[in-house]
Amino acid sequence: MRRAVAAVLCAVAGSVLLTGCTPTEKHLIAIWLDGRGQPVARVRPCGDDRVSGAELLSWVTDGGGSADYPGEGWRSQAPEGFGGATFPLFAPPRSWRVRRTGTQSFVRGRSYKLSFVVHGDDSTKYASELLFSGDDLTSLKPGQVWAEDQPLSREDWDDLVGEQC
Repeated sequence: MRRAVAAVLCAVAGSVLLTGCTPTEKHLIAIWLDGRGQPVARVRPCGDDRVSGAELLSWVTDGGGSADYPGEGWRSQAPEGFGGATFPLFAPPRSWRVRRTGTQSFVRGRSYKLSFVVHGDDSTKYASELLFSGDDLTSLKPGQVWAEDQPLSREDWDDLVGEQC
């Protein structure tokens, strides 16, 4: 009986700790290809929220499932924050004060993750991330974006953002 009670208490304590440390995940990023085949990103924090930092990572996954993380992409942190933006994936707004690493161009054999975080008073308010590949983007039909790990119409993505916020 003592073991059962101890197990239940540990499980409850663990779930409280995990839920307290994990920020809410929202689907507030969309990617698509422009008329020249270059990726364009849209980040849309809720309302007047300010993004505290954003990051783009890129990697190659070999056939065995292991990933090579060469640190390619960029990272931005802005204590004063920044609002939503639409921008070429490898050319975020100058005001974001980006630190770049590695190749700054879209490579079809790679996987990508674009993410941002919004901080509240003393903690992370919510985060958003989007995983995608070149195949994901080239499979899009005109008027579609890659969001929430699937192709969506721009209208459906706008509705999703409205529901998330």
